[in-house]
Amino acid sequence: MAFQVKIHQIRAFVEVARQGSIRGASRMLNMSQPALSKSIQELEEGLAAQLFFRRSKGVTLT
Repeated sequence: MAFQVKIHQIRAFVEVARQGSIRGASRMLNMSQPALSKSIQELEEGLAAQLFFRRSKGVTLT
């Protein structure tokens, strides 16, 4: 069965990209950081692609 992107994963991706950090995005989405990280991780695994470079001071798009 093919991977299906979920709307919450798209929202998470867009907000992390906008904010440049998982922490900032989790605040904007009213989600815990672990839940947001899991959502992004599942999206990356499903797409078989790294979407963000993770750094100590935030994230940037690949």
